[in-house]
Amino acid sequence: MKGLGIIPIDILEQGTKKIGEHILDLYQSPDGDPLFRSKLMVVGFESVGKTTILDCIFPLEGYLSQQRTVVVVRTKYWFKLQGNTLRRYEKRGDEVPLKVIAFENRLWEVTSLGKDYGIKVSPKGQSQQQQQQQRGGEEKEIILYCGDKETHEVWLCRLKRACMNAATDGIEIQSQYFENDVTREYFRRLVLAGREIGDSGGKIDVSVWDFAGQQDYYNNHQYFVSTRTVFLVLWKMSEGDEKGMRGLEFWFRSLSTHLGVSSAVPSSELALSSAPPPPSLSGTYYSIIVVGTFLDHPSVKREEKPVRQKKIEEIARECGLGSLRYYEVSCDLSQRDHQMEFLQDGIIRTMLGHAYMGERVPKSYLTISEHLREMNGARRRSQN
Repeated sequence: MKGLGIIPIDILEQGTKKIGEHILDLYQSPDGDPLFRSKLMVVGFESVGKTTILDCIFPLEGYLSQQRTVVVVRTKYWFKLQGNTLRRYEKRGDEVPLKVIAFENRLWEVTSLGKDYGIKVSPKGQSQQQQQQQRGGEEKEIILYCGDKETHEVWLCRLKRACMNAATDGIEIQSQYFENDVTREYFRRLVLAGREIGDSGGKIDVSVWDFAGQQDYYNNHQYFVSTRTVFLVLWKMSEGDEKGMRGLEFWFRSLSTHLGVSSAVPSSELALSSAPPPPSLSGTYYSIIVVGTFLDHPSVKREEKPVRQKKIEEIARECGLGSLRYYEVSCDLSQRDHQMEFLQDGIIRTMLGHAYMGERVPKSYLTISEHLREMNGARRRSQN
């Protein structure tokens, strides 16, 4: 034992009996692992871009085979689907794509070919001949082939979201992970400091919760609000300050009511400045990140970001919230813009600064969690 610092914050708050039960669980499970896991919850009104922004933060990547419609030759490339932008690279690790395709919302159709796990993406309502005439003989239709059924289902679902812009119904929960230079440096410093990282593999497990924005679902959000979470609160900047920004008040008051005042948000340097301290009652339980979307809209003036941020911070204080972070992004990534990368790094650094990161958890807890995840995955596959 290394003191009460290895016990989860939630257990410490429940008193002596629960602490004793948890210590007994740890004793009976000496191979317990430190857990590097957090929750990411995205809220906002309808059509602010919640699902699209998640697809930008967690891009889908992998090797797929592509076949042109004239010459029946399949070539394997590395593809990256981020939001509504598909990039094709010659191989994994390349920085410069061979081709960039932006799928305009609702202007494309996505169909499964069935054979050889193929997927066809084509302009809606246009024949192949019309496509060739429009592009001077170059096919606009895209045919991709996946290596197996599971990969086919994942790419088919994401391509449909990118091209058809379907609204989220209810709550969609995904299992994702973060792994980049920030996380690798974090775990490297932990190892140098003599801290255990278990089976994390240099990754942070993330449970992603995407809530529907329709008004019918507003009152249901409160039942799923909890600590150990980074909250992304989105507002649509193209709607203007009065309608878009003031709409944040609803979400701020809801979070303030069910969570209380947040601890100070870690600075961007805190997570990597030194080996993080063990969990403590005074640490950060959760953080709020406000994201302005539709940065590419003609009505949005980028130079006015400081003014917008100051107004949002004032609204947050009126609602009883403490510090928060603020980002502005566009989900149109056909043109290289680093705002989405800044947001992703900000989310990662915020999670790493939370006090519960690296808590030691009995192996039995993790086994149950993994079984539940596998059961949910099997249920989703059977529904498809």
